[in-house]
Amino acid sequence: MGVAEPQTVADCLELAKKHKQEGQLLEATALYERAVQIDPDSKAAHRAIANHYFSQKNYDLAAQHYQTLTTLEANAPFSPIRLGQIAKNQNRFPDAIAAFTRAIELDPQAPQPPPLLGAIYFTQKDFSAAKSKYEKAVSLETKAAWVHAQLGQIAKRQDQPQIAIAHFKDAIALNPKNANFHINCADIYAKQKQLDLAIRSYQQAITLSPDSFRAHQALGEAQFNQKDFPAAKASYKKAIELGTQAPWVHFKLGRIAEQTKDYDVALAHFENAIA
Repeated sequence: MGVAEPQTVADCLELAKKHKQEGQLLEATALYERAVQIDPDSKAAHRAIANHYFSQKNYDLAAQHYQTLTTLEANAPFSPIRLGQIAKNQNRFPDAIAAFTRAIELDPQAPQPPPLLGAIYFTQKDFSAAKSKYEKAVSLETKAAWVHAQLGQIAKRQDQPQIAIAHFKDAIALNPKNANFHINCADIYAKQKQLDLAIRSYQQAITLSPDSFRAHQALGEAQFNQKDFPAAKASYKKAIELGTQAPWVHFKLGRIAEQTKDYDVALAHFENAIA
């Protein structure tokens, strides 16, 4: 005898969850669909199948069920947020902005929409609008390091180095193992001629990401500007090992070889730089 099909929404969802956990996605999908068939007005069924399709990146089917949920739970921001995420993932930015804005109208304290809106505006190079949304996210105590990092990037673009550093430090405090945050902070230190601080930050980035071409190259640049040519040479050589094309690094290695009057080596590096 075959196993009887579950007859309630709750039983379908429970069994579907089990199948999904076991990697049996087709069986899980069939059960989610059955739950919707049993009760087409079930919020739980539509939410479960929408989330299932969303997790599988089947955005069109997910959107259908999230759209149904906007009617079944008209005052909840959850479905507009998900519809906005789908539109954003599909580069339908006007639709995403409209959906996130609707979510904020339903719940002004919802933490998800502001940073997502900020990301769209940042992509569109509307940095003023992006800054406003990211700052709103921070005011809602969004503990997302990338939000602070984006605020740092905006401040950097607006030539506000101290504000940028403060934001990158906030990002590092939330996610100290992200090498890029340390590199971004170091870049500003280097531009401000605070080379000791820049070198320490680049070295921290390399500790976290030893194969970062950018970190080794930038560290070499800071050491070169400090006239610590042996250290710069070592950093540049490591960058060359990691980078397929590094003409600027070869140029700087040529300059270092000039300092030690090793002209044959300098010429070889200059030739590599213009190759």
